[in-house]
Amino acid sequence: MALAIGLYNVCLTALLTFTPSYLVEFRGLSLASAGLISMVLHAAGFVAKVGSGFAAERVGSRNAICGAAAITGASIVLLTLLEGDLLLALNFVLMGLVLYAFSPIVYSSVTSALPSRLKATGLSVVTIAGNLVGAFSAAMVGSLIDARGYNSAFLIIAGTVFLVTFLVFTTMRDRAPHRPRVV
Repeated sequence: MALAIGLYNVCLTALLTFTPSYLVEFRGLSLASAGLISMVLHAAGFVAKVGSGFAAERVGSRNAICGAAAITGASIVLLTLLEGDLLLALNFVLMGLVLYAFSPIVYSSVTSALPSRLKATGLSVVTIAGNLVGAFSAAMVGSLIDARGYNSAFLIIAGTVFLVTFLVFTTMRDRAPHRPRVV
């Protein structure tokens, strides 16, 4: 779970910090358009935070985390390929929906997997691991952008997303998804 929340923080930090300048400097959007498109990520994220528990209960935590991660990785790749403001905005909606779904699923997975006497400690360990990764990821991604450029940096982040998704999928034990009883 610490690995998953660390991945979430790398993606979130990279996207929050660098996509506005990427859209203006590299993609040639106006500052107003870049701000509007970047804002869509957060608006979609609000919906995702509310709905992510529903998804986890239906498909299981491991599948929900890995699905959100894989789609996040794919949407980061698409960020480097798509042309046009509308397609970029739609991609940002997709990124917001899946990226912001990570943390509620991870935190609920930790609390549901641990006995009550260890829940606070487990949440603390996962949170601090994620926050440490998040704290250093802006500098790492910024250095990567300076060294390789935006597209290469985003593709390296996407590759990391796919690798961590594979690791989480192969190491995380999934409980059966909750199936509502029909009365």
